[in-house]
Amino acid sequence: MPRPRELFRGAEPEPPARVPGPRVPATLPPRVPATPSPPVCPERCAGIMLGVIKNSLFGSVETWPWQVLSKGDKEEVSYEERACEGGKFATVEVTDKPVDEALREAMPKVVKYVGGTNDKGIGMGMTVPISFAVFPSEDGSLQKKLKVWFRIPNQFQSSPPVPSDDSVKIEEREGITVYSTP
Repeated sequence: MPRPRELFRGAEPEPPARVPGPRVPATLPPRVPATPSPPVCPERCAGIMLGVIKNSLFGSVETWPWQVLSKGDKEEVSYEERACEGGKFATVEVTDKPVDEALREAMPKVVKYVGGTNDKGIGMGMTVPISFAVFPSEDGSLQKKLKVWFRIPNQFQSSPPVPSDDSVKIEEREGITVYSTP
């Protein structure tokens, strides 16, 4: 396969020098046929994944209710101060991991809950934005505790489905004020 020329600035690099040593056969030994393994995911899991995909592609997307309190500009960046409604939220908390690793662990759990990993087996639709906070430890480091909040859609606020994953909790949260770019 030819190398794209735009990746190289100037002359082409020299090919590596041939290192003396034993020759590798030109053909590889025949592959041993793999034995079929049991499915990794039972039917319910497959249904949940389909629910997550359907939910994200075709499901409704509800915006977290908020009101603009003020608008401003600072250093050529426009922003809005917003009052966001409280309500019931699905939360996942991860501790003792770096922020990026904690987010990679928490976000799929929230998405699966929304997609149907709950006692009713139903996808609820998405509410955006999903918020998260990093809480500092004693030494001021921001890598000890991360919490992700997903506002449960209005249709399910009065009686949200119970999460099937014990690490996903439902909690009541007060309204908050945030700063956001419009």
